[in-house]
Amino acid sequence: MSHTRAVIKKLKVQLKNPKKDRTLSTYLFNRKKDVDNFSSVGAPIYANKHIEVILDCLVDEYNPYMVRPVYS
Repeated sequence: MSHTRAVIKKLKVQLKNPKKDRTLSTYLFNRKKDVDNFSSVGAPIYANKHIEVILDCLVDEYNPYMVRPVYS
């Protein structure tokens, strides 16, 4: 049980401090792997949290891909 908690803690750190990936597709693929890892240890991340993590952790170089609201 303590091993599982240690793994979950490590995964949380990885999720909040992702590696800077070269492409947006690699970044998204790696975030998906992070979410899958949480599920594999019995601590699933729900869709709204998954989306929040993806958007919060995007580095500045991905700004051109961000969807910005259009005001009329």
